Amino acid sequence: MKKQHFTFFIGVFLLITSCNQAEKKKQTELKKDEPIVQEIIAETIEIEEKESPQFIENDSITHLWESELKSLTKNYQDFTVKTELTENDHDETQIDTIKTLTFDKSKIIVYSTSGFYAVWNADIKNAELPIWNYVKVGMKKYQLEKTLATQLKSDTIKIGNLEQTSLFEFHFNKGELNQVKFEGYVD
Repeated sequence: MKKQHFTFFIGVFLLITSCNQAEKKKQTELKKDEPIVQEIIAETIEIEEKESPQFIENDSITHLWESELKSLTKNYQDFTVKTELTENDHDETQIDTIKTLTFDKSKIIVYSTSGFYAVWNADIKNAELPIWNYVKVGMKKYQLEKTLATQLKSDTIKIGNLEQTSLFEFHFNKGELNQVKFEGYVD
């Protein structure tokens, strides 16, 4: 009987010991995996932060540049113009005009109706179409920083009014501006 008790206790001891070792092995494996998971999460967050656009609220510059863009659409002679007439959404007796102006790789859409003219949308990829003075495709990022007196932290910069009804979006690649987008509000 003593032999049976002894064998039983040895069996229980081995079972408890093996369970403890298995538990310690799992904890060790988890500890090894934790830093790797944390590093992957940290890298993902860092990448997302670099790719998210920087928004700068500046009503006066937005208004000035929108006016300059409007002047450009009226005065630049090398646009190819496509005109479309549509019925006004608010007044059936009024006809609206939507003009698509294209030059090489750039496109600007303007909206006009009786007594109203606005740039609705723009996608500018040519240096020949400046937004204002030297603010144009091909300029260096540091030049825009000087103009805005603001440090630029992203390669995509959005500049707009408080309500973001007028919004310029600047896309830089290797420190050089390669595209300017504009979205204006037209009701």
